[in-house]
Amino acid sequence: MSVPSNLEFLRKEAKSLLKQCRSGDAEAISRVRSQLPRLQDLEDRRISETIKLADIHHALAREKGHESWGDLKRDDSLIEQFLVAIRGTAFKEAQRTLAALPEMASESIHAASAIGDPETVAQHLDRDPSLVNAAHGGWTPLLYACGSLLSRVSARQSAGILECVTLLLDRGADPNTFALADPSDPETAIPAIRRAFMCANMPIAMRLMQRGVKLDAKQWVSTMQQKQPVMTGAFLEYFGSPAVREQFENRMEGFRQQKGQGQLMGADKWWFHTRAEPPMMHIEMFRPLLERKALDPNKTGINGHSMFHQAAQNGTSEVVNLFLDHGANLEHRTPDGKTALVLAIRAGKNLNVDVLRARGATNAGLRPIDELVGACIRADAGDVQAILRSHPHAVSQASVEDVEVLVRAAATNILDRVKLMLSCGFDPGQFGEGGVTALHAAAWHGHVEMVRLLLEFHAPVNLRDETFGSSPLAWAAHGSKHRISAEDDSCAIVNELIDAGADYEAAVSRSGVRPEDIAIERVAVLLREKGL
Repeated sequence: MSVPSNLEFLRKEAKSLLKQCRSGDAEAISRVRSQLPRLQDLEDRRISETIKLADIHHALAREKGHESWGDLKRDDSLIEQFLVAIRGTAFKEAQRTLAALPEMASESIHAASAIGDPETVAQHLDRDPSLVNAAHGGWTPLLYACGSLLSRVSARQSAGILECVTLLLDRGADPNTFALADPSDPETAIPAIRRAFMCANMPIAMRLMQRGVKLDAKQWVSTMQQKQPVMTGAFLEYFGSPAVREQFENRMEGFRQQKGQGQLMGADKWWFHTRAEPPMMHIEMFRPLLERKALDPNKTGINGHSMFHQAAQNGTSEVVNLFLDHGANLEHRTPDGKTALVLAIRAGKNLNVDVLRARGATNAGLRPIDELVGACIRADAGDVQAILRSHPHAVSQASVEDVEVLVRAAATNILDRVKLMLSCGFDPGQFGEGGVTALHAAAWHGHVEMVRLLLEFHAPVNLRDETFGSSPLAWAAHGSKHRISAEDDSCAIVNELIDAGADYEAAVSRSGVRPEDIAIERVAVLLREKGL
């Protein structure tokens, strides 16, 4: 079953409704009249004689909550752009279109699945159960969830996407569903579990394995060897290392221990939520790739960053030297103008900075805010004060990317970093790249002392996040269901937020989900006891 876009469906409905009105159908005329005030005083006969397609378009748009047909077309286009971005793993584009239309989940089950909004997915399925395996762009809702890089935005979104996968499977989604990378070639079929692995959605992969899905790793490796023999050989050599295998097995064991449980915990434990830097930026992996010319150090990905840029901000000084030895361009800039040196400074990687400068990197494009962010990440109060003495207005240059450093530090409970950033003027009420404040993140993760610190610096308690449209109180409630042994901390945070003036209405999400509906029972009882 293929699902047309909302606009296609409404165009067909508009033609049908126009025909009904022109034939004098009283029910159809009443429907249009209710949306168009100028028709209120006209008789049915007069409406049937003068009604135009533009009138029908306007009425249908108003039914959907839009002021005009043009607004509706804009939204449909944004949903399509969003789904194309998810299929193409275009992370920034997906974030951009979602920010432009945060309500899109209510219009598309496929968008809701990729965003991680299980309550809205359930609403779609309650209205039309057949949507569970319906394809849009060749992808079912389950594939959109498995292939969504939005799991990297926040732990709440990661947990929400996992909830969507579970809900879809419970409602009858085919766990072995697949999409063709090349529609003309059946051999390019990529199943849902491989999509999950490709996007590092490990909790989702484990959930699919719980439901009986088998990962044909040998076939996957065989296909990769045929298409990219040099790169595949280098990866096999790296992962064949006893030390790497042990590290990987230790990580996987944590997931295996949860196999068979009703609730797969750990969506908030994956590397992009808990680690200071992503895994696998090791010299042992990159050396064979670079030596065999299987990796171009200056080739950029979808986000415009090269692997060298990633090494500068996430790798070791040995990895940076290795890239430079194999032709990495010191002057190559990201789309927003940052060189590898700037990225290393912003990441607080002093050893990498020393290597880059020794190899000829200049301060081109370096701003005081870059130095300030790096000093805060290192929690170097002396450097912070020195930078502010020379550039007292440096914080005024802060962008959402800089605020994201504060949000991530709050999510990972790095108290000294957050305190330093707040002390030098970062605004705790600003949104990071994921559309949340530091207080949202700290509340979801159950970091009581972090919440207290943010409230001490007057973090606003009733701001709604940009994706779900709810306050930190709702994030604390939702987080209580997704963390092991979270009851005491979640209750403490709910009390702190309420004492600071948290409002119940701000905690109700855009789609009408109440905080007690997404919380563990003890937190729900507390909310009721507080009169919320």
